[in-house]
Amino acid sequence: MIRYVFIVFFLLLTGLGYSQANSLIGNWKAVAINNGEVYYDFKKDSISILSDDLKEMYDDESKVDVLKQLMKRLYGNANFEFKKDVLKMEFQSGMIIESKYNNDVKRDVIVIQDKNSLNEIVDEEMQYKLFDNRLHLSFNFEETPCLFILEKVK
Repeated sequence: MIRYVFIVFFLLLTGLGYSQANSLIGNWKAVAINNGEVYYDFKKDSISILSDDLKEMYDDESKVDVLKQLMKRLYGNANFEFKKDVLKMEFQSGMIIESKYNNDVKRDVIVIQDKNSLNEIVDEEMQYKLFDNRLHLSFNFEETPCLFILEKVK
């Protein structure tokens, strides 16, 4: 009897890990971003300035509108396409990054294999959480720590 309970428990755990790994597969679109200085919600077109320095620079509505446009140009229409073992990231700027990845579901980490400037393969980690049908993805974007909040494209 104990053996059967153990087998069922093992199958449930294995199935949950497999399900979470497969739930990333598909196209994801950025709906919000936090780059440490600014939180911008693309769907609501709302912005929160987190940095005191930026609060001083963007101290009236017209300047805040300029900042919104900048955020849209930098991060708007960001698309993340997860295939079985390849991640393709496309940004508004035209930058496209395609890398092999592994999903470490035990640690909630996506390990990307990329080449550095010396053409050596290096591993970079992206923390993630699936929450409320959204993928919260944290990584360095052009040397800036960012949190992308993504929704799956249907």
